[in-house]
Amino acid sequence: MQRHTDPVPPDRFPTDPNGLPEATRPQVLELADGDTLHLHIGPVAKPLGDTTVWMLGYNGSIPGPTLRVQQGEDYTQELGLYGNILVEPTLPGYWPPVDRELVLTLDDLLVTDGQIAPFSGEETSYAAMGRFGNVFLVAGDPDPRLQARAGEVVRLWLTNTANTRVFNVRLPGARMKLVGGDSGRVEHEELVDQVLVAPSERAVVDVLADRPGQLHLEHRTPQRAYRLATITVGEAVGRSAAAEEFERLRGAPELAAERQQLEAWLAAPPDKVLALVAQMDDPAALPAGAGPVTYACPMHPEVTSQEPGRCPKCGMKLLAATGATMAEGGHAAAMEHGGHAQDGHGEHPGHGGDGAAGGIEWEDDMVEVNRLTTSATMHWRFLDRTSGADSPSIDWRSGSASGSSSSW
Repeated sequence: MQRHTDPVPPDRFPTDPNGLPEATRPQVLELADGDTLHLHIGPVAKPLGDTTVWMLGYNGSIPGPTLRVQQGEDYTQELGLYGNILVEPTLPGYWPPVDRELVLTLDDLLVTDGQIAPFSGEETSYAAMGRFGNVFLVAGDPDPRLQARAGEVVRLWLTNTANTRVFNVRLPGARMKLVGGDSGRVEHEELVDQVLVAPSERAVVDVLADRPGQLHLEHRTPQRAYRLATITVGEAVGRSAAAEEFERLRGAPELAAERQQLEAWLAAPPDKVLALVAQMDDPAALPAGAGPVTYACPMHPEVTSQEPGRCPKCGMKLLAATGATMAEGGHAAAMEHGGHAQDGHGEHPGHGGDGAAGGIEWEDDMVEVNRLTTSATMHWRFLDRTSGADSPSIDWRSGSASGSSSSW
């Protein structure tokens, strides 16, 4: 079977930003019931440090405008780009008081040679674990500069719009309180040192800085910290009423009641067990006559074998490499040496794929393996494991209290 891994030809993927309007900052728009907002999608020139790339924006901005609406007045559709909608609750006192709010989308872009890395026109690329970027954008900006004052509470509305990266958000030098998430406020507010935000997930965090200075919003991995944004904290103008409430950890009675109703279901054993299993072909499969083959672990390149198998340390499938490849780099053919891609501050994520374990799998390690996987080399299956057998045939039927049934 022939594998198509070549990128889209340049004439099918625009990259030239010359002559395009420069991307603007997003507006905050107040919408009432019955209002209509017209959004148009168009190409813009987006400055990223010392380069400018071709991107798409809503109404000329990246991200699109922030829409502030009242609860019960709005619905959404996935349009392929991203922006935020803030829903104002009708219940008084739903959120704890704050002095200011910042709406921040968290994103990463894969940029190569000063351009957005092209996509394949024939199949899904980066099919194993998604397309990690090497440039961070916060609210559409690679180096955002934010403002606050000492002694005031700032609410961060965080939305992860990245393809696959889980952001581990920290703000050293300030106190953080998790107050909300995807479905509104949390059941129990808590003081935290970090907040994990998965792709398409939202988190609402209140922040209090006690003294003036400069703070750095960070994405932290086991290997390093990446700067997301700089917050300049000015002189205090007095401790606010919101700051006096910051230490109080509130609860959400409606969520506590919901949990009580679900306790019996949460404690019950499952009736059915469904497994989603991924199988990956060797992305470095070598042609016949390539010479002696040695197999190595992409996570532990020191683990080698003359026969295919799995790594005794981590269980990963050993990948094929010729003897010459192993002599040159000690890596499987799917891996290659490389350093970190950095901006002027050394803050941007690296994607060299050096094969050294210790970082986050797929984000820090096994980068080249992920890059080589496509929809032709990755195979996903649902398996019915209720009986303990890996059966790919699923014919489940579920009943309801009314006697009707459904199947899938």
